[in-house]
Amino acid sequence: MRPERRNVFILAVCQMLFGTGRSLLIATAPLVAYGLAVEKGLATLPTSLVVVGTALASIPAAMVMRRLGRRMGFMAGALCGAAGGALCAHAVFQSNLWLFDDTALVIEWHIFAMFAPGFFAGQLVDRFGEVRMIHAGILLQLLCVAVALSGQGVMEFWLANVLLGLGWCLSFTAATTLTTYAYTPAERDHTQGATNFIASSFVALLSLSSGALVHYFGWMWVNLGAVPLLLVASAVTFWYSAKPRALVAA
Repeated sequence: MRPERRNVFILAVCQMLFGTGRSLLIATAPLVAYGLAVEKGLATLPTSLVVVGTALASIPAAMVMRRLGRRMGFMAGALCGAAGGALCAHAVFQSNLWLFDDTALVIEWHIFAMFAPGFFAGQLVDRFGEVRMIHAGILLQLLCVAVALSGQGVMEFWLANVLLGLGWCLSFTAATTLTTYAYTPAERDHTQGATNFIASSFVALLSLSSGALVHYFGWMWVNLGAVPLLLVASAVTFWYSAKPRALVAA
């Protein structure tokens, strides 16, 4: 195997393992916390803290990688992640808390829908363009809201989570690709750090508030609360696509 292809394969496997572990943590942490916490409104606090950690580390990580290289940054991040995973596993074992049956089914299909389309999402972006794929992802997420509001059975939860995963994959892949057009090579590290910080900050805020919304107001308001945010994302994308081509390229 040529060195270039071998390196791509190794990095792809590492990214797959990282994405799987992070997704499992984010998906199961609220359920574990709900079983342990006295105040159920704080069930999503662990997920929020994961994202807060990402936000706080994003800019320093970009600076470290700029000085020491991406390999050292990747290794340091992998070691921190492994230590955190071991600590989480120890806490679950000590609490004798396990997740089975319908919950596991919904989570595994949600994660599958998030990452399996990644094998061809890039080709879809190349063929149809970033803006169209962002809108396609937003539409799938709006369909997720509609399904989630239609009932609270296993089938509704399953289908809603699959649609959510697919929508996230398409919109995230397209938006990430679009971001690469917005900076020069010299600005790459700073822009990447700033992008991760902004995204992680919003995810942390919304994940924490979603737990309180579910506990105090119910499932319906969590889903309805996502609608204006998706509409704002769609409006911003329309605004971007309507800008003069020369201005966009600048």
